[in-house]
Amino acid sequence: MTNLVQFYSSTDLNAPVLSGTVGSFITLLNKCLVDGYTTAGVTSLTRVGSVVTAVFTVLNTTFVVGNYVKISGANETDYNGTFQITGITGTGFTYSIVATPSTPATGTILYAKGGLGWTRPFAAGTNSQTYRSADVTSNQFYLQVIDNGATAGAGKEAQAYGAEVMTADQAVSVGRFPTAAQMASGVCWNKSATADATVRSWYLIGDDRTFYYFNTSNPSVAGQGSIANSRVLGFGHLLSVKPGDAYNTFILGMSMFPGAGQYTNEYNNFGYAVPYGTTGIIGGGLYIARSYVQTGSAVQLNTM
Repeated sequence: MTNLVQFYSSTDLNAPVLSGTVGSFITLLNKCLVDGYTTAGVTSLTRVGSVVTAVFTVLNTTFVVGNYVKISGANETDYNGTFQITGITGTGFTYSIVATPSTPATGTILYAKGGLGWTRPFAAGTNSQTYRSADVTSNQFYLQVIDNGATAGAGKEAQAYGAEVMTADQAVSVGRFPTAAQMASGVCWNKSATADATVRSWYLIGDDRTFYYFNTSNPSVAGQGSIANSRVLGFGHLLSVKPGDAYNTFILGMSMFPGAGQYTNEYNNFGYAVPYGTTGIIGGGLYIARSYVQTGSAVQLNTM
């Protein structure tokens, strides 16, 4: 699954809905990082050489070449798995396989937009979930996301932090980043301008060890309704100039929990809360697990 890069959007067919209600962000991350979505029926799978053509029961026009799809339910198991779309047809898509199963495929066949290959290593808490990359070429640190409305903005925002070692959901044993002293609630991952069921636009792009999330939480404000002016959040592996770097994992979010009213005039610029329409910096929300020398605790970075 390494190098499976996927783009997800609130405009996708059957995409998870993001709003200012508690738990909605956990649902979104579960779908994008782990489970996938857009599960629907396949009328037929036929193979010519190495090319398989899938015909949908209901046409999905949101797929594009390069997307990854998960096929399941074929009796001929070589058709099942996660594959990259190589072509779009008027009624479905094509993908390639190495094996030569009989054609057409039989069974009750389903397709879904594939998740990024992350795992949920522990049982979920109440509106809380831990995630971990499945890619052993990364250091596989943990991401904790809490979307229970406990901070100043209630359902408008979620809490997030990384950890080197965890033993259960919200149970850090080694190396939280940011530390509790740096940010007691972790970094702020904003969801919505209002703590209600108003549906918000979002985008997520990533692979099986890193992802970035873009949220246009308040499109009614000029400039905040497009991906170019979104709040940018993220977590995962970063390329390091240090050979054998064992702590090259970052978390990116807002450096404060703004609470009531402030989502209407602020946006997040790679970890910095910036009053909309100004250039003033409020603070940084970008952290890595440890410094270049591999000792100590979490380090706050400056991207400016």
